[in-house]
Amino acid sequence: MAGRILSIQNLEIQSQSSIVVHPFNIELDLGQGIIIYGLNNSGKSLICETIFASYNQIKGTIKVCDFSLNPISPTDKANLRRKLGYASQVSQLLPHKTVRVNLLMAINASDKFKDIPSETLILEHLNLFDLSHSLKTEFGALSYSQQKLISFIRAIIHKPKFLVLDGLMEGLDSKYHEIIIEKLEQLVLKDNLSYLITTHSAQKLPFLHAKSFEIIDNKLVSLN
Repeated sequence: MAGRILSIQNLEIQSQSSIVVHPFNIELDLGQGIIIYGLNNSGKSLICETIFASYNQIKGTIKVCDFSLNPISPTDKANLRRKLGYASQVSQLLPHKTVRVNLLMAINASDKFKDIPSETLILEHLNLFDLSHSLKTEFGALSYSQQKLISFIRAIIHKPKFLVLDGLMEGLDSKYHEIIIEKLEQLVLKDNLSYLITTHSAQKLPFLHAKSFEIIDNKLVSLN
């Protein structure tokens, strides 16, 4: 279907022959969002890793941005990841490189034509969170909250079609929640961005138009 970003049919997530998440279905189109709630170790991160084509202990079918992951070739995997923005539980940024270098690497890896100079683009995004002073700071020297915010910037700076945020909102105060949510809503309206966010069951997020699910007893249950 045109405009379909994510199509999951009877997908079962496994780990060492045990079922982590029982078969489930999800359809996501351009400009739509999904939130998945769950306790620690409930399988939220494995769903995100599967979408990013870095986890393959699965049964069923999954298609992301028109790429089938059952299986996916190395070339298609690289092309898929250029369309995705991904902030995982384990940071993908290099701790001994500066914020500037990490963000430049993300921009260059996207292999997209840039209508704004990279340095300008980086400063614009850092200014969203009053983090322009961290430009030349090594990523590993930042605070916990600052690292999460830079991870968010890294995930959106190359204008992805589909944004996956795994646990990014956890541990951040309401001020940063509001800024991230406002930015996401702008990207949905301006660029037709689609997104998937996972977070802990205890933390309900105010996304009014997102499809909401919760992993309960190894099953993905719709909350809408």
